[in-house]
Amino acid sequence: MNDLVELQPAALTTQSRAYQRAMEEQKALAGSGDRRRISIRGGRFRLMIGGEQVGKAKSGPLNVIIVRNSPVGRTYYDAVYDPDDPQPPKCWSADGKAPSPDVSKDDRMSATCATCKMNVKGSGTGQSRACRFSVRLAIMLEGDDENTIYRMQIPATSFFGKRVGSDMGLQAYSTYLTEHKNLLCSVLTQLRFDEDSETPKLFFRPVRNLTEAEAAAVDEVWDSEEVEEAVTLTTYQADVHEAPEDDTPPPPKKPAKKVVEEDDEGDEDDEDDTPPPPKKPAKKVVEEDDEDDEDDEDDVPPPKKTAKKSAKKAAESGSDDDLLAKISGW
Repeated sequence: MNDLVELQPAALTTQSRAYQRAMEEQKALAGSGDRRRISIRGGRFRLMIGGEQVGKAKSGPLNVIIVRNSPVGRTYYDAVYDPDDPQPPKCWSADGKAPSPDVSKDDRMSATCATCKMNVKGSGTGQSRACRFSVRLAIMLEGDDENTIYRMQIPATSFFGKRVGSDMGLQAYSTYLTEHKNLLCSVLTQLRFDEDSETPKLFFRPVRNLTEAEAAAVDEVWDSEEVEEAVTLTTYQADVHEAPEDDTPPPPKKPAKKVVEEDDEGDEDDEDDTPPPPKKPAKKVVEEDDEDDEDDEDDVPPPKKTAKKSAKKAAESGSDDDLLAKISGW
């Protein structure tokens, strides 16, 4: 028996600052709820609802409709990302120009992003910047008749970069569509992972123009609350923030220790009085250039690792289900 009173919408104007702040705080109190997003953690597409993965991850290409995109924003975390205890960013910017008004004066790293010390190469891991670029997309999946909106956060490694053949980051892809008088929301876009990148990195390419039905669906949801929320950076999204694990290059590799194979099967009685062979000085390894600097388009990419690529393909082949099958009941 439902004995709850039927409530009317809040008296506060939905566009007022008080309403917006109160709604953010309320969502933080309620938790992740049923917010839907597509994660690219681990180099796979993962359907997430309320912070929990639904179904199997998908490593192959994914066709989506990009309904809208946010400005290029920035976030700075002063602690190492912990998936078991995610913390909100210390400072952030929705437009990449100045800290958000919601950032306290004590936490603001600078008056503007351009003058911030966390926007300097080397302030982050290796030669990267500690304050990271990102773009949020509101997307729909191809074939989803329910027009479900998902948020996808695009890290800097998938945004910047020059076009190489049909391989384009989001910025180059936007330029390509502009040159051909098309819009992100007017074409079906294929997302696929760069298999030669050590961190999750996406390429974008057009598949076809939208059908009349798909274009009508985009027109219907373009200014909806779900789309607006997907592309808006708010503090309560910290519990699902994944940029630190998605675009932070791995730590520098330590040089492998020299292994003396010939002594592995020798007499154990001699191990106390036989001096070890003289150690050769280790070659100096320059690690800082192996990490992608997501803020600089002209950085030289890391060398391709074909062995890792083949192993990854072999491990993931045959294990992915179509992500669309998991949303048929929504």
